[in-house]
Amino acid sequence: MDHNDYGELRKTLRILEREIEKVIEDQSGCCGVSFAQCHTLLEIEEIGEVSIKALSERLELDNSTLSRTIDKMVKDGLIHRTENPSDRRYLMLSLTDNGKKTANSIGLMCNGYYRELFENIPVEKHNQIIDSIGILASSMKKMRKKSSNSKNCCK
Repeated sequence: MDHNDYGELRKTLRILEREIEKVIEDQSGCCGVSFAQCHTLLEIEEIGEVSIKALSERLELDNSTLSRTIDKMVKDGLIHRTENPSDRRYLMLSLTDNGKKTANSIGLMCNGYYRELFENIPVEKHNQIIDSIGILASSMKKMRKKSSNSKNCCK
């Protein structure tokens, strides 16, 4: 790729980022939860009972940021917070019935959105898009972790 191609890629990614952010905000807000709460709900739904430490690593958030989100979700009746029976120093998180219902509603809404989105894309391109997004996301994650150890920023 040449210099112009990278510029076009950056432009397209900015547009995609804004669109994805707006869709997620609209979908999670429609179900009465914030963007952060939506991600927390969906992660716990996927992995089941989890410690705060393990969840913070998975979401790549510091414990204090995640704890504030969890406190609100416990208060709102979306998450149970219980002591780990094998080590009482650790708290375990799981979804309440209301949390499961909310996560399910978000999942159904998102699935409907992406089903409709893919109706505008030729069927033979579906797997290519899914594969390409996966490759791009994986590469970006590797680059972010690599660059967090170096100082490659504007001066």
